Amino acid sequence: MRISPKKGRIVRFSLMGLAVIGLSIAIPRAGQEIKVNAARNALADLTAAGPNERAELYLAAERVFTKPVGLGEWNDLAAQFALLQQPMDLDRAEALSWAALQRSPARAESWARLAYIELVRNGKLTPKSFEYLERSFIVEPAGYGQFMNWRLNFMFAYWSQFPTPLQEMTMRSFRMLAMRRGNDVAMREVGAHNDAELTTRAKLALQIPDNQ
Repeated sequence: MRISPKKGRIVRFSLMGLAVIGLSIAIPRAGQEIKVNAARNALADLTAAGPNERAELYLAAERVFTKPVGLGEWNDLAAQFALLQQPMDLDRAEALSWAALQRSPARAESWARLAYIELVRNGKLTPKSFEYLERSFIVEPAGYGQFMNWRLNFMFAYWSQFPTPLQEMTMRSFRMLAMRRGNDVAMREVGAHNDAELTTRAKLALQIPDNQ
């Protein structure tokens, strides 16, 4: 089938138009990703900083986080930064966490952060804390990287106050930690909390004899 010169020009112009539209979407997105990477790096530097470096790196991070980016990950990072302030800016951290969840409700870290904010604000765990933590485990049962360790240690620190379903979810994540990093590493995380009942549950979860 032959295409007439006129139709060929129409097709070429249509393709050019689509390419222009594609670039108009891709270029701003690339700029947003660059800003998210800068925010992630600034936060990592601040978190790892020693006392002598902290003030300077805090100011650098503050400059990065003054310009919002319309991505859920940026909201998550900015919420973490709000909790590093002295005193913690709980309202801002909460608002940013909800903004991240509006873009994607499958953000386990955002849900867990909301539970932590409830604890700090009220001085105790609340029914909302339990609800948020349950959602965190539902969207990410195991956890990943530093977040896995943070959430497990949060659960271990208040172990006796959690209802049975949340304890069971925690133990499933704990078994995943042991599979990835070994029983010894996993049990050291538990041992740091000095909770006999928790230690017994952890050994049972890993099938470790109680006398070891």
